[in-house]
Amino acid sequence: MSGRVCLITGANSGIGKVAALELAEMNATVVMVARNAERAPKGAG
Repeated sequence: MSGRVCLITGANSGIGKVAALELAEMNATVVMVARNAERAPKGAG
């Protein structure tokens, strides 16, 4: 997935969070969308 950009909705919990983590491990650029900014995970950079 290197060089790919993936948009994940519901990335702060459940399957969206797991998908975001798995895609990041495969070197994809992950854009995470969450309804609640306070519960959203913080980015790495």
